[in-house]
Amino acid sequence: MSLVESHFGASRTQPPCGLLTRARIGEIEISAVTESHSRRPGAEVGNAETAVVLLMEAPSRGESITLQDGREARLRAGDFTLCDTTRPYEVLSDGPYRMLVVGIPRTLLLRYVPCPDELTAVAMSTRDSMNGLVSDYLRNLWARFPQGPHFPDAWQVCYATMNLIGGAYERLPHARPVRRSAASAHRSRVRSYVEKYLTDPDLTPSTIAQGCQINVRYLHRLYAFEKETLAKYILRRRLDECARALTSSHVGRSITEIAFAYGFKSATHFGRAFRERYRVTPGKYRRQLRS
Repeated sequence: MSLVESHFGASRTQPPCGLLTRARIGEIEISAVTESHSRRPGAEVGNAETAVVLLMEAPSRGESITLQDGREARLRAGDFTLCDTTRPYEVLSDGPYRMLVVGIPRTLLLRYVPCPDELTAVAMSTRDSMNGLVSDYLRNLWARFPQGPHFPDAWQVCYATMNLIGGAYERLPHARPVRRSAASAHRSRVRSYVEKYLTDPDLTPSTIAQGCQINVRYLHRLYAFEKETLAKYILRRRLDECARALTSSHVGRSITEIAFAYGFKSATHFGRAFRERYRVTPGKYRRQLRS
């Protein structure tokens, strides 16, 4: 069963919806679909945890309706909505219709829309300027890359697409408090990862993002309004641990050994950073503690 067939619950006895063509762009997949049925049940969904953004291009008589979780999204041409294909849903129309289907792995969607279950079957009307921008972008993306952009551009386009979609949903009033809570949870997970690998000299935002399964841009956004950036947080924690190590319990270790043990690659850099934080050199700090 193809990706789009699983999205729309094609059964063994029912012909699948018309697949014009599809393109994979990084982790997402965009398909142009024409549907001859006025009613498309989505109860028989695939096993893969995939969410989709349904962008209505041309409903036959004014609008279509997407039903899920007790909500209904009435979509006119250009409008879009979010649908969870792991659970039952329906797409209704007075006649044939055509739409773009943006397939997004749930793990990817959660990085940009942390509360998707609260937002399924919520109509995103193009009468809102931000929604209109997203709609125009997706249709233009499809027109320009019907077979998908070439690597490595595909991943850049994928992240740009998700940033736009996430930005549109972030503006919904009932999404904001949940999103802030989700961001706090992500920051907590990042801090736990940093603590675990603090002594690794190759600990960088890229390795942290990979380890926490989020992209680097979103990782930096998590700390955009915090008191310190992620890099400053890592540096502060390393300096704190080095300061603890400069005690009598580590008499046999030199200052350079302690610095390298906590991820510093340069003794000069460590000395300068230590003086900026503690207002004394590492050697003087150690002597003061011993005295």
